[in-house]
Amino acid sequence: MPWPLIPQLMTWVLVTASLTLGLSLSVPANPVSTEHVQAELGSVVTSIEPGASFWVILHLRMQAGWHTYWQNPGDAGLATSIDWVLPEGFEAGELVWPYPQRIPVGPLMNYGYEGEVSLLTQLTAPATLVPGQRLVLRAETNWVVCAEICVPEAATLELQLPVRAGKAPEDVRWMAIWGQVQPTLPQPVRWQSVFSSTQDTFTLSLAAPHFAATRLAEVTFFPLAYGIIDHAAPQQIRVSDQGLRLTVRRGTLDSAGLAYVDGVLVSKQMRGGEPHVEAFTIRAVPAQAP
Repeated sequence: MPWPLIPQLMTWVLVTASLTLGLSLSVPANPVSTEHVQAELGSVVTSIEPGASFWVILHLRMQAGWHTYWQNPGDAGLATSIDWVLPEGFEAGELVWPYPQRIPVGPLMNYGYEGEVSLLTQLTAPATLVPGQRLVLRAETNWVVCAEICVPEAATLELQLPVRAGKAPEDVRWMAIWGQVQPTLPQPVRWQSVFSSTQDTFTLSLAAPHFAATRLAEVTFFPLAYGIIDHAAPQQIRVSDQGLRLTVRRGTLDSAGLAYVDGVLVSKQMRGGEPHVEAFTIRAVPAQAP
């Protein structure tokens, strides 16, 4: 994804130049503490079963006042990435992301995470593994962390796990982290979802009886692609018997020619006097002309 070029982040260029040498000297460790982030790689199992799939977690803990980024970073930033260096025959799935937050920075609106975040990847071991081995799983991780300035950071993280026959035992600590992240993962839905755009606005319409106007406190749409909407603009919501309609100022990307728009819808509803947050993955197709 291209870096969004904006004058407010010219400082980033200077920081990048000063850190390039340091990034290239990253050596394997686990955890790793950079200037602004502690990064750690963990596995929900304590051994590898031949032919089985298992989850690993990249856990980032940011210093107070600093944040990292979601898949679409919003007005500035860059998504966290992992390049895997795995033993022969292993396969790695795509990163699984918790829903993001809107993080205002001056006139800009970023999409990302403050405090800490856990990113998930499913690894699959080849069936030909021989029990008794001890294997190294290496993750070359990169992220951008921002406050008043943005700093690119990196860490090379390693896990060493034995290969053992039979079902792998769970790792108590990392299973607890796994359990904490589950409610923050967007869930797929089958609602009919359509979008339309004008010269000024982008509108998302969902046939979603799930929402009740009397309980709905907040709804936010996070498009997966940069430029679909004006990230900092307020999102106007209307709920009816037919579902939910969200309108926002459109971004720099003309969505009129797109076959679909992917994104995450985050809702906050009041239940029993308490806020309840849910997130859903949305794929909207163009609305048919009346």
